[in-house]
Amino acid sequence: MKSTKENLEVSIRGERYERDIMYPDFYKQARAVGNNDAFRTFNYAREAEAEHAKLFEEAYSNLDNMRGKTTYYVCTVCGFTTTNLDFAKCHTCFSAKEKFVAVT
Repeated sequence: MKSTKENLEVSIRGERYERDIMYPDFYKQARAVGNNDAFRTFNYAREAEAEHAKLFEEAYSNLDNMRGKTTYYVCTVCGFTTTNLDFAKCHTCFSAKEKFVAVT
């Protein structure tokens, strides 16, 4: 554990790697072997990682203003995370909004 700023820097790099390299490689392989369930799962995960990267970047940019003030909502089906529940279904897996849990 390091400072929040240092932890966010590491987290941003990790989420970007997962979003840009790891999951695209995984779902390319799943598609190549015809495993549609794996392809869908990896695509869900990639979308969640993309949103995580965005949220970490926002937190990093506004660290002093965000402390203890933001509630995040996480889809319990695919992991998509957002700060705004202004929708009926998950953007990634289309699960009902009621599948989201609040994290502060």
